[in-house]
Amino acid sequence: MEVYPDPTDDEAEPDPYFVLRQGARGAIHTSEPRSGLGEPVSEAARQYALLANQLPNVTGSQNGEDDVAASEDEAEGIPMANRYLNLHPHFLEETDREDFSVDESEIEAATDNEVTQPPTRGGLAAGKGRGKGRKRGWKWALKGTAHDPKLNKGSQEKPRSNVKKTGRRRKTLDPGHEFKIAQMRATRAFVEGQLDEALEAAREAVQANPEIFAAHSLLAEILLAKGQKQDSLAAQLSGAVTARDANNWIMVAQQTLDYAGDERTEEVLQQAIFCYTQAIDLEKREENNFEARVSKMHLWMELGEFTKARRDCKQLVGLRPHDIELVRQMAELCAMTGDNYETSMARKSYEFALEEAYATVYNLSDDELGVAWSHLNIYLELVDRTAVPADTIFITKRHARKFLGRADENFWDNYQNDDRELDTEHTRRYDVIEYQQGRASRDRAKYGDGLPLEIRIKLGLFRLKMDKAQRAEAMLHFEHLKQYKDDPETLYDMFFLVASQLAAKSEHEEAIQYFEPIKNLQGVLTDDYWMRFGSSLKALARYEDAAECYLKAGELNPLNINARIDLAHLYQDNLGDKESAFKVVEEIIGLNKKDVLRREKLHMRPKAKAPKKGKRSRQADVDYTSEEVESSADDLAVKPVRARKKRKPAAPTGGIFAGLPQDGEDAGLDPEEAKRRKQEARRAARRQQKIDEGRSKLTKANERKMEVLESMADKIAENYETVERLWPALETTADEALIDEWMDAAVTLYEIFRSVKHFFPTRDKHQQFKGFLRLEPGEAKFMNEMETWKKQLEANGDGVGENMDFTEFYTAPKAPDDNVPKDFYSIPFDVWHHIFVDLALMYARRSRQAACYQVIDDGLYSANVFFHNPEILNTTQATSLCCGFIFNDSERLCFAARWFLNRLDLRSGASFQLFSGVNRLSFGNNLWFSAGPTQKHMLRSVKALDYHYFTPEVRKRFDWSLQLPTLRKRVEKHGDGTGHLDANALLTYGHMVGVANHSQSALPYFFRAYALQPDNISINLSIATMYIQNAMKRQTDNRQYGVMQGLSFLYNYYDTRSRSEGMLEKQEAEYNIARTWHMLGLTHLAIGSYEKAMAMGQAVDDENEEKNMRGEHSLENFAQEAAFALMNIYAITGNDTAAMELTEKWLVL
Repeated sequence: MEVYPDPTDDEAEPDPYFVLRQGARGAIHTSEPRSGLGEPVSEAARQYALLANQLPNVTGSQNGEDDVAASEDEAEGIPMANRYLNLHPHFLEETDREDFSVDESEIEAATDNEVTQPPTRGGLAAGKGRGKGRKRGWKWALKGTAHDPKLNKGSQEKPRSNVKKTGRRRKTLDPGHEFKIAQMRATRAFVEGQLDEALEAAREAVQANPEIFAAHSLLAEILLAKGQKQDSLAAQLSGAVTARDANNWIMVAQQTLDYAGDERTEEVLQQAIFCYTQAIDLEKREENNFEARVSKMHLWMELGEFTKARRDCKQLVGLRPHDIELVRQMAELCAMTGDNYETSMARKSYEFALEEAYATVYNLSDDELGVAWSHLNIYLELVDRTAVPADTIFITKRHARKFLGRADENFWDNYQNDDRELDTEHTRRYDVIEYQQGRASRDRAKYGDGLPLEIRIKLGLFRLKMDKAQRAEAMLHFEHLKQYKDDPETLYDMFFLVASQLAAKSEHEEAIQYFEPIKNLQGVLTDDYWMRFGSSLKALARYEDAAECYLKAGELNPLNINARIDLAHLYQDNLGDKESAFKVVEEIIGLNKKDVLRREKLHMRPKAKAPKKGKRSRQADVDYTSEEVESSADDLAVKPVRARKKRKPAAPTGGIFAGLPQDGEDAGLDPEEAKRRKQEARRAARRQQKIDEGRSKLTKANERKMEVLESMADKIAENYETVERLWPALETTADEALIDEWMDAAVTLYEIFRSVKHFFPTRDKHQQFKGFLRLEPGEAKFMNEMETWKKQLEANGDGVGENMDFTEFYTAPKAPDDNVPKDFYSIPFDVWHHIFVDLALMYARRSRQAACYQVIDDGLYSANVFFHNPEILNTTQATSLCCGFIFNDSERLCFAARWFLNRLDLRSGASFQLFSGVNRLSFGNNLWFSAGPTQKHMLRSVKALDYHYFTPEVRKRFDWSLQLPTLRKRVEKHGDGTGHLDANALLTYGHMVGVANHSQSALPYFFRAYALQPDNISINLSIATMYIQNAMKRQTDNRQYGVMQGLSFLYNYYDTRSRSEGMLEKQEAEYNIARTWHMLGLTHLAIGSYEKAMAMGQAVDDENEEKNMRGEHSLENFAQEAAFALMNIYAITGNDTAAMELTEKWLVL
C-alpha cells in the first residue's frame, strides 16, 4: 500500500525523499526520534526515520560512532551532521522540525486514497479502453514547484563540450571521529578566548585530517589572534593546497599582501603571485578568474617583471578588448620594450578600443571627455613610433575632430600641408571653400580653443619631424606654450620636450626660448636638462653661460662624464682657460676614465721630470735660464724657480731642468724645506733605480728572445729549402712520397710561425703588426711627455723648443710604420702565406677536413700580417671557398661568399652572382642557403640597396629600425643619388624566401627584379615556377589563376629563350616547357616537348664539335634528361615497349 498526498490539500505531508535529500535525515541519529521541543514525535515521523535508516548515511559512517558525537552536539542544539554537511540554517530551526511531524489522524484519513489494482494474467492490462499503466509515483507533487526537476534542468548551465564527464559525484567522506572531537574543542576554546588550548586542539584536528580546509582556516584565525601573522599565513597556504579551491587561493593572496602592509618585499610579492597563479589554474574559465589575472599583472609590474606583466596584460586584453584602461596599460608596457612589433600590436588594440569606447562623444561629460583626450594622447605616442609624421598628423587631426564634435567635417582632410583647422582664430579658415559655404561650424571651441595643449604640442612635434618647410607650422603650435612661461612649473615636461626637440633640429635660438623659462625651477631639473641647455648656448657662442650649465650638470650627477668632457673642451678650445681645463681633466682621471682623454683629444697637465741618471751631459746644449723657462712654460704649470747664486756648475742650470734642485742649493733654506727636498730626491732616485732595473730585465728578456729566434733560423732555412725545392712536385707529379716530404716541411714552418706571438695578438687580430721589439719601461711615457712639452713650447711662437730633440733619451727608438718588417727570416710574408695556402689545399685533397680548417682559421685568418693585407686576405677567402667546395661545406661557402659581398660594399652585381653560383654548386641539402643568418644578411643587403636608391622623401615612409645609422653612413660614403638596385640581389633573396617555404613572400621580390629586367630569362622562369608551385599546394585561393599566371611568364621565358641563336638555349626552353606540363600532370602535352628536346640533342653535339668544346667545357645536353622523363611517363602508363626502346636508345652508356 502506498500513500499519495492530495495536491489540493495544504496540510498534506511533504515528500520524505525530498526532506531527506535536503539534509533532514542528518538530524536523525537516535533510536527514538524526537521533535524540536524534546517530545516524542508522531507515527509519521517514526516512518520517516525508518526510511532514513534504509538510505545510505550521509557521512558514510558504518561503526555507529556518529551517535555519540551527535548526542553530545545535540546538547547544544546543533546536530553534528548538520555542522559538517554545511546544511542551510532553514533545517536547523526548531519550527522546521515541527513541520515534519504528522498527526495520526492524517495517516488514517490518507487510507481513503489508497489505490488497489489486482494483477492481470500475463502481466497485461485487462479490460477495454485506455490501460491503467503503472502506479503514479511521488514526483507529480513537485510539478510546477521550485523543486520541479524539469525547471531546474532548464535553468542549469550547459556544460562545456571539452569538459570530461565524471559521472555520479562521490559521497562526501566522513572527516573522522577524532577530527570532529578536536575541531569541536578548538572551536569552543577559540570562542571562549582560550587561545593556547584552541591552538593545541586545532593542530590536533589538522593532524587528524589535513584535507579539511575549515581546520586550516580555524588554525590560521587562532594564530592571527595570537599575533603570529606569518604562521597564520602558512596555515592558510597549507589549507589552500589541500582544498584545491580557487577562492581559497585568492583569499590567501590577499591576506599575504594585507599582512605585509607597506613592506611588500620581493618574497611577499612572489608568494602572492604564486597564489594567484594557483587560483587561475584551478578556475579554468577565463571569465571567472579575470580579477585574479588583473591582480597578478599588477604584482608583476610592482616586482619590475615587465615582460611577464606584458604577457598577462595581452591575455587580459584578448578577453576584454573593449576595456580601454587595460589597453592603456598594455600600451605603456609595450612602449617600454622599444620593439616596433610590440608597439604596433598595442597601437592596433588601442585604436579598436578608442573606436568602441568613443564612437560618439555627444553625451560625454567634461571629466569623461578629459579622460578621452588622455587616451588619445597615449595613442598618439604609439602612432608616432610606428608611422611616418605625415600619417601621424592625419590620424591626430581625425581623432581631434571627432572629440571636438566635428566628426562629419571630412573635407578638412584635403588640407594636410598646414593645421589651419586647429587655429584659434578663423583667419586661415576663411580660405576654405566649405567653410565659406557654411558647411563648417563657427564655434571656436570646436577648433583650436577646444584642443588640449598636450595634443597641440604633439602636433607641433610631428610637424617638426618633417622637412624644414613644416617648421614654421610647428612653431605656431609651440607659441601657445609661451603664454605659460611665467608659471611653467606644471608644464615643465612640455617646455623641456619642445626645447630638446628644437635643439636636436639645430634650432638653438628657438630652443633657448623654451629652456630659459624653466631654469629656475627647484627639484625638477636634471643633469640632462643642463647638458642640453649648455649645448644650445655653446652653439650660439654663449660660452660663459654654457660653462655654468655644464657645472650644474656635474653637480647634479657627479658621475656624468660627458658634462666634464664638454666643459673641458669649452675651457680648452673656446675660452682658452687651460688651467680650468686641466682641473676638469684631473676629475675625469679621478673617475677612472683616462681612456676618454685620448679619444676626445684633451690635454693633461704636464709634469716636470727629474733628470735621468747619467743623461745630464746629453742636455748640455740646452741651456736656458730659469726666467726663460718660467715665462715660456707658463702653460705647463711648472713651479716658478727663485733666482739664486749658482755654486757648482756641474749640471745644467736652465732649460727643462730649471725646476730641479742643484747641488748645494738647499743650504740657505730652513730645515723643514731642506728635509722635504732631500726626501723628494731620495724618492726620485728610487724611481730611477726601478726604471733602470726594469730596463735591465727587459733588455735581458729581449736578448733571450733574440737568442731563441736565432736558434730557429737554421731550422727555418732548412725546411724552407725543402718546401721551395719540392714545390713543383705538387703540380707536376703524383709521387706521394715527395708530397709527404713537402707537407712535413710546411707543417714545421707553420708551427714555427704560429709560435710567434707578434703575429697573433692575444686580444684582437685587428691589432696591426708593429715589429718584434718594444720600448723599455718608462721610456715611451717619457718620450710622449717630452714631445708634448716641445709642441707646447713651439706653440708659444717665440722660437723656444724648435731645436729641442729628445731622441737621445731612449735606447730603442720606435720605428715608424714604414720600417715595420715585411718579412720573417728573410722570407716575405706573402711567401709564408703561399706555403700555408698550399698546405691547406693539400689537406683538403687528402680529405683531412679538421687539419685543413685549422690552417685556414688559426693561421691564414688569424695572423695580423695576413689580415691587414687586402690582396692576401682576398686569397685567403678564395682558399676557403675552394676547400668548402671540396668538403661540400655550405656554411663555409656562404660565409666566404658573404665576405666578397661586403668587401665590394654591395655595389657589384658580380658579387651577388658569385653568391648564387657558390650555393648552386653546393650539392645535397644546402641548409645554409636559406638559414637564418644568411637570410638576415641578404635582407640587410637589400635594405641597403633600397635606402641608397630611394630619395630622401621616400625613405621617410619606411621604418629602417636599428639599421638606419649604418645606412646613413653608407650614403655619406658613396654620395646621395648614386645608388642603384640590383636584380641579382632581389632574385637571390626571393629564392631564399621561397626555399624557406614562404613562396608567397618570394613573389614580390621576383616582381621587383622583373621590373628592372623584364626580359631576363631567369626572372621569368622563377616567377613562372613559383606561381605554378603555389597553385599545386593543397591550400590555395585560386588554383586556376595561379596556373595561368605561371604559364604566361613561362611562355614569356620560352619566347625569349627561343630567339637565341644557340641550339642549347632552344633545347633548354623545350625541356622546361615539358617539365612544367609534366609537373601539372598533363603528360599528353609534355610528351611533345620532350620529343622536341630529344630531337635537338644531335644539334647540340654538333655545336660542341664546331666550337671545339669537349669534356667539362662542353655545352649541357638535355636529351638524356628528356628521355629519362619520357621513359617514366611510358612506364607509369603501362607502355613498357616504348619505355624499353627509349632506354636502349638514349639511356644506355
